[in-house]
Amino acid sequence: MFMESLMHLILPFRWKSKYSTVLPSNKIDYLKTPGTFLYGVHSRHTKDVEKVANLVIVDVDNGNVITTDQNLCKREHTKSKGAKRRIQLPNIPTQIANLFVDKMSQVNRKFALSGTLRPNSFKNSKEHNLEIKKRILDQNKCITSICQELIADLFSDVLLNLQPKRRYFDKGSFLEKHVSDKDFYERVFQTKMFETFLEEQMKGKTDYWLEIIRQRDLMSLTRSNESRYALSHDETFCEQSTEEELKVLYLENFTKLENHTENIKLQISNKLESLCDCEEKASLYYIRAMFKYAIDENMDALKDFIDMLITNVRILPIQIVSELYSRLTEEEEEEFMNLPGHKHILYFIKENNERKEERYRIKMEPLKTPDSDLDFCMLEEIVLLNDMSNNNKTIRGLFDALSVVESKSSADEIVHTKVVKQATFWKLKRCWDYNRIQCKKIKLERHILSDEETILKISTGCQTDFGYGRIGLTDRRLFFLNDVTNQYQEIAKLRKIKAIEKVDMNGMFYGVLNGVQALKIITEGVGTNSFTIHFNEERNLLYLVIREMWAGKVVAQAMKDVMMVQHAIQNTLLIDAVIASGHDECSTHFMKSEIVAVKLSYFYELYLNGTHHLSDNTKDALRMKIDVNFGEKDQKTVYSLLYTGGEGNISQPKLWCGLRDGIIKVYNALTWLLDRVIYLELRNACIACLTPVDKSHVWVGSAGIHNHRREVTKHVLGQYLHILNPPKKLLI
Repeated sequence: MFMESLMHLILPFRWKSKYSTVLPSNKIDYLKTPGTFLYGVHSRHTKDVEKVANLVIVDVDNGNVITTDQNLCKREHTKSKGAKRRIQLPNIPTQIANLFVDKMSQVNRKFALSGTLRPNSFKNSKEHNLEIKKRILDQNKCITSICQELIADLFSDVLLNLQPKRRYFDKGSFLEKHVSDKDFYERVFQTKMFETFLEEQMKGKTDYWLEIIRQRDLMSLTRSNESRYALSHDETFCEQSTEEELKVLYLENFTKLENHTENIKLQISNKLESLCDCEEKASLYYIRAMFKYAIDENMDALKDFIDMLITNVRILPIQIVSELYSRLTEEEEEEFMNLPGHKHILYFIKENNERKEERYRIKMEPLKTPDSDLDFCMLEEIVLLNDMSNNNKTIRGLFDALSVVESKSSADEIVHTKVVKQATFWKLKRCWDYNRIQCKKIKLERHILSDEETILKISTGCQTDFGYGRIGLTDRRLFFLNDVTNQYQEIAKLRKIKAIEKVDMNGMFYGVLNGVQALKIITEGVGTNSFTIHFNEERNLLYLVIREMWAGKVVAQAMKDVMMVQHAIQNTLLIDAVIASGHDECSTHFMKSEIVAVKLSYFYELYLNGTHHLSDNTKDALRMKIDVNFGEKDQKTVYSLLYTGGEGNISQPKLWCGLRDGIIKVYNALTWLLDRVIYLELRNACIACLTPVDKSHVWVGSAGIHNHRREVTKHVLGQYLHILNPPKKLLI
């Protein structure tokens, strides 16, 4: 009973090693087996247990935790007291432990006195026994609830530092928030149970534990949070259900599909013969190869991918190519080895396989700067995990600006690739980290900045209209800090700024002749309202940084999309790091940092193009705008939409958006906040239809081109949507 109760009370953690509720008397020797195990042993075998070395013994009867000493056990001491010592276990966080003890004490007092609340009026022993049974069940329910809350208190912050799409748990950031309990969490993080727990959270498993977190509002994703460290729309908060709540219905095969595929292939082949443009040919080779892949023409599909590689390597679907190569028979593989250009395919397959294991491993350790040059995939992964940028276009622009062409020899052939030099990225990352550290050092009174406001940049000393001091930039305002008194003065809110101008101050100024560089901040208001900042060398850097954040704020306000502010914050910090790192001669963008920064100024470009000038009707429509691509690496199309009404206080109305790759995003139709993301493991299959069946069910239909059949997946729709173990086959 105790062992099974323990397994239940530690959920969502699950014991992954050897386990037995009670060892029989003739199996006590199992305690000497190597490895980790959890065995229950009757107290009459205490002396035998204490003779086994290297055991942690939990004495349930007396409430003690002891460990057997290896050296003493080898000497075969007959007295058990000589063979045990206290084990040094890290303590559970004190505040959480005290709260747990208080709740358990309240439960004990409540049920100890429950039988004295009224006289015993039971007519017979059967009624009395039923009452006792009910009391025990209620008590067990309370104990279970308290244990669930204990686990939630201990590990709810894990979700805030989890990046499921990148399979990364930011252990460093988590431990920074729990410094006093570091020993406890470090010990837990080393266990197989915790690794399994992370894996389940990565896959979006839903259980009572997540529901407790939801009830505490720790899982709510608020669009008003503009902080750089705000929660993004992450699949950590997706929900899935039990297997019983999912049904797959198979529809009849399409008898004319093969004829349709052959006709499409013939049309593409005819078009290829008449084309001269290499880029268009590459696209058609890709499409024809995908059709051949769908009907298992593996060798012909690989030939088309080889022809495509001649002009466009960027669109090579490496996962599909790897699958095609694995399908080849021995005869087909021998034929493939004789094809011209096959070495390029093998090179990409080998490179993909080397990364595959690393890609699926959950990473917890702090990220280290790579010790080699970075290709685009490596740069993208590091930038994403460090939260330097979540926008694929920005990362691609950064790579193109910082990369150099490098030649690699591969099986008698030379492959030209673009890489970012390790020294260049190391300097960029160091400048990015240094700026964060400098901003964290600024301590202002709590009432000055809002809880969601982030300091992005602090300048060096400069002369201003307020006197000598430093200029600070947040995602909402510019402010001045006096160097002597550290007094705060607001310069302007970003939304009130009309223009930012670079000026050169001529004549005598503060005892300096000519050539003093300055920034003029022009704000809204009656008359001419401006604020002037005089710099020695930092003017151009501050101009580009402030300009991008200001433009991002203006465009975001016009588009009624506060998520743009998050993107603007990342761009601002990245531009600052690019300019600062460009002063180093080892960087590839040395003396070109301002050019690179201008290319990364995405929001200022939108501002110049007049994106923020919208009609009143458009502005009203954008108040209910939903960006399904926020936080996504690639842009995704919405293939289907469904609105489901709420049921009073039980559930709220939802807007369902069906995307590609089996993704469904569900928004609260009252607040337009992302409620959850559902992931069906359907590669290259779009959610073609969403259909309500009744008040509690929605049917989801997917579409693709990989199997000659259709499936319709039925999901339960309630206050929470549940999916578990979705079909892994590609669908049409």
